[in-house]
Amino acid sequence: MLDATQQLGSYLVIQQLLDLKRLLEPHRGTRMVAEFLSCLDEALRERVWLYQWLTQDGRGDGTALGERW
Repeated sequence: MLDATQQLGSYLVIQQLLDLKRLLEPHRGTRMVAEFLSCLDEALRERVWLYQWLTQDGRGDGTALGERW
C-alpha cells in the first residue's frame, strides 16, 4: 500500500496515513505491526517533507501535519 501510493503526498493522503498510524499504535507489540509502523513513519516523513516543499511558504498545513505526526 505504501509503495503503490508513494507519489501521493496530498494533505488528505497524509491525514489518512496518520489516522492509520493512530489505529495501529496500540498493536505495536506485534512484530508485523511494528515493522509496518516503521515503514509508515518513513513514508510520512517523506510525504510531509514533500507537502511542505509544495506549499507556498513551506509552513502552511505541512507544519501542522509534521507537528501532529
